[in-house]
Amino acid sequence: MEQKAHIVEISVNEEATKLHQSQPAVQRFQQWLVENNVRISPKIRYPVCFGQEGYTGVLAVEAIEPNEAIIAIPNHVLITVSRAQTSELAEIIIKNPDAFEEHYDKEFNTLVLFIIFEKMKEEKSFWHIYFDIVGQIYTLSDWSDAEIEELDSPAILKDLEEIRKENHDLWLRMKMIMDENPNLFPPEKVSYEIFRWASAFVMTRSFGWGLPGSLISPLADLLNHNNDGCTNFLISIKGEQSYIPDYRRKKDKLDLTILPEFNKRTKENELSYDVVTRYLIKNKEKLRKPMSDEEIRALFKEEKQQLVKEINAKLIDTPGKQVWTLNYFLSSDSEDNDTEEEEEEGEEEEEEKKEDNLKETNRNGKLEQKDESTVIDQQKIFQVDDDDYKDEIVKQEFSSSFGKGVTTVSLSTIQSPKEYFDTMGPIERQQLREISTTAKNTNKNTTDEEEDDEKFPWYNTLDDQIYFLVATHADQKVEKNQQLFYFYGSRTNKYLLSWYGFCYSNTVSYTHLTLPT
Repeated sequence: MEQKAHIVEISVNEEATKLHQSQPAVQRFQQWLVENNVRISPKIRYPVCFGQEGYTGVLAVEAIEPNEAIIAIPNHVLITVSRAQTSELAEIIIKNPDAFEEHYDKEFNTLVLFIIFEKMKEEKSFWHIYFDIVGQIYTLSDWSDAEIEELDSPAILKDLEEIRKENHDLWLRMKMIMDENPNLFPPEKVSYEIFRWASAFVMTRSFGWGLPGSLISPLADLLNHNNDGCTNFLISIKGEQSYIPDYRRKKDKLDLTILPEFNKRTKENELSYDVVTRYLIKNKEKLRKPMSDEEIRALFKEEKQQLVKEINAKLIDTPGKQVWTLNYFLSSDSEDNDTEEEEEEGEEEEEEKKEDNLKETNRNGKLEQKDESTVIDQQKIFQVDDDDYKDEIVKQEFSSSFGKGVTTVSLSTIQSPKEYFDTMGPIERQQLREISTTAKNTNKNTTDEEEDDEKFPWYNTLDDQIYFLVATHADQKVEKNQQLFYFYGSRTNKYLLSWYGFCYSNTVSYTHLTLPT
């Protein structure tokens, strides 16, 4: 058996592609992806065959920009450790902690058992169509002794001996578990061959870095590997649209238009608060991420609201300022409209006048108002503790159009945070505390670069508003007609060949192996 360890950048094999795409198993898989709401960018094409051997991969049919999502796999399609732990195998996993809880490779073992279980179900398995297109999997363990000797590498031979021993030990343990549970693992289906396939399947196709645990993502795992390939993210639609503790928003740095939630340009979004837009453009130098006027105008309403909060937070941080003297952005429900252009222009002028009336301050640090009729309600949410009133404003602005059901405060009534808080009833105070707690954490989602590892208490196996994304990285632009690759990690070619059966051909900082042809 001839093994091919190199994956190189070579041309599309159109004949092999046409033949491959005509296979019933491939067509069923493509339909399965559509039925399960897997999102695929129109800029890519799969499957495509490359080179003389006709190995399959993914092709860019249009240029793809850096930080652009190209594949989104919904949560229910993923094969995860947590899914296995809550499946019919839950009792087995609990009763065998030596293999699935205390073992150093417990996640790998859990996925292997779950894959065996699902594979034995055949057509009753949700993933059987996916399994059918994977076919035979080859790793270094499948090489003949003669082929391995040609490598002339004692280090690789030592690694291979270790891998084979671990596989043998795991097979004995898995067989014992399966034999003890014939109701879930029919004895006639238990074999070393199915174990070996499942083990190689998990070894070569699982993702783990930057995730709540090891998982397998159908379609995403079909990208070939390269040291300048794409990366992956786990996103929550809810977390992108509202605050979730410990969740880091991705839409600030990723193009998520592959998802319908971020590809809607409704009339409301197009109009999207003209006053808000003007405010953002005027204060864009205070934004954490530089943006042009055109980029600001193109944002969704919710995105503009988030940037308003970011700017207001910067205003609060201005040294030597009393918080109630600052010029906040003011808004009301009347700004969210879909009137004709002439009416909008008139309202814009009116809003500008109202804004100007609130910008004049006296030397004592208190807001002056030229005319009582021009007073606009504005919210200032204060950070307060149960046992102490603090004259510290929370770095967040909520207005009637941004936060529904929140009590508004007239500027003319505000003397100090404490005085305002004293006028509130118990329900209002509790509401204020809850909003304050949320506000204090709002910016946590925008400081990814300052954190080491993302935490995932928000991840739920049953939440189908969670997606596994494949995206280009920040320095990666893929040109039209190039193959897309996935970056598996900073591994040496020795490690990749020993554990996964391939190595990089265009290596720079990796140990490069010249394999026999």
